[in-house]
Amino acid sequence: MKANKSKINIKLALDSAIKKLSCTNKKTERDKRKNDIIFDAEILLAHALRMSPHPRADEPKRNIGIMTKKLNLDPNKNRVDDRAWLYGHPEYELTPARVKIFKNYIYRHAKGEPIAYITHHKEFYGLDFLVNKNVLIPRPETELMVESVIEQIKKLSALKLSNFKLILIDAGTGSGCIPIAIIKNLKSNQQSPITDCYAFDISVLALRVAQKNAVSHGLNNRIKFFRGNLLEPIIKQFNNETMGEWNNWNIILTANLPYLSQKIYRENHAILKFEPKRALLAKKNGLALYEKLIKQIKKFSTFNFQLSIFFEIDPQQTKAITKLIKKYLPRAITEIKKDLAGRNRLVVSNIQF
Repeated sequence: MKANKSKINIKLALDSAIKKLSCTNKKTERDKRKNDIIFDAEILLAHALRMSPHPRADEPKRNIGIMTKKLNLDPNKNRVDDRAWLYGHPEYELTPARVKIFKNYIYRHAKGEPIAYITHHKEFYGLDFLVNKNVLIPRPETELMVESVIEQIKKLSALKLSNFKLILIDAGTGSGCIPIAIIKNLKSNQQSPITDCYAFDISVLALRVAQKNAVSHGLNNRIKFFRGNLLEPIIKQFNNETMGEWNNWNIILTANLPYLSQKIYRENHAILKFEPKRALLAKKNGLALYEKLIKQIKKFSTFNFQLSIFFEIDPQQTKAITKLIKKYLPRAITEIKKDLAGRNRLVVSNIQF
């Protein structure tokens, strides 16, 4: 967008941004349709209108006072509503401060930075999550895991077993989107048999994001967050007596661990370079952390409970992950679920210890 002394309204700002992003699209060979580019520009402008004129670089703050009242933007509504407001007010003139913020957003996005990192928000399973560069951006394909877990919990609840208790554990929680989405959706259906929920991550910065998301969704007292490598917090902090209390319980373990191999990461570096590398890349063709997690699970074999594990994988890892599970957990019954694109995406294993 070229500097212009004349006033810029919403229509002019969007037209200029769409042109800029369209040119960048050809240069970077990103396969984005025109409608996607328009959508991106609208999202960024709506967010720019919400922002404080002088946001911090590390954590922009929303202005939920004068600005949103003046623009009739409800801070509690999603960005789609904001886009609707833009359509209804194409003549609205932007202040120089808003133009500057918007130009910065377009520049960053033109360089490949994901919108989620610019706006610090990402929708996942119908919920809004805070994200920053310390956590992976939630992917649509991960919704398959949430959907499958909810389905399994409902089936278990329908059995109406006596003294039924359920523990949900999320290893490598990142933004916390998986356990939060599961609990929120069960709660909305008035089916929340989850007795305890634990979420682990090795990154302190990631845990801070997850905790903020838990608070924003009213689950700060429902999810217990611990720092540790995979299941180490349980292994270290829970003794045999504590674990013994879990006898005859149902435990669901979810894990969307780093599973990209060096080869896949290099091939997709242009679109992945803004996300934390440690949340994407793993050794042993992407399965090093899953192998370590499976070995940790084996340590629980002396206890008596039903364990269901849900792992997200790359489709090319189907045979390898199945072999790993069979090697360390020979009694596990494993199935592979496909994502919406028809690719193997979710590993589901059930084990009776």
